[in-house]
Amino acid sequence: MESIPWTSKQLNQWLLPCAPAPALARTDAASQALAIESMNLNLRPAQADEFDFAYQVKKDAMCSHISARWGWDDDLQRSIHHQRWSEKPWSVIMCGDNRIGTLSLTDEGDTLRFGEFYIAAAFRGKGLGTEVLQQVIAGCDGSRQKIRLEYLKWNPVGSLYKRHGFRVVSENEIHYFMLREPGRANKQLQPTTFGGG
Repeated sequence: MESIPWTSKQLNQWLLPCAPAPALARTDAASQALAIESMNLNLRPAQADEFDFAYQVKKDAMCSHISARWGWDDDLQRSIHHQRWSEKPWSVIMCGDNRIGTLSLTDEGDTLRFGEFYIAAAFRGKGLGTEVLQQVIAGCDGSRQKIRLEYLKWNPVGSLYKRHGFRVVSENEIHYFMLREPGRANKQLQPTTFGGG
């Protein structure tokens, strides 16, 4: 199905502001993580001049997984990225004023295609990627829309998807293809304003 470009208003309905964290006078890692959590998460359409940002985030997230199997050929990977950049609607994940990653969402009617989901290294391990995923899931649960995605078989991100109710529906030599039915897991998630929830 054809990609539907999202307006800024529609993209921002996917993610609600994070709950403000309590103010702390400490400067340790815990307080830094809380400071990040106090920022707002939003999606916005990627701009043409953010191709390199999107490529660098993807390279940072995927280089070790791709290199483990085939080695990293920067020219080839940049070519693949260019193809995907031109055929999918890309969004930039914002945390406050910081670009923290990318995501592509394609509305296919009763199913949402979830892909190109990469979080920059400086923002990993802080629960922000999980928060993005949970907000998209809650929106799809509210609109009774399935979610489908794929990932490299040896990428540990699969455990995140399984914890959130995705199941493998097919596979090939290198990818698992997953589907999540509305309301399948994580019943504590509440629908966001996306999809009228």
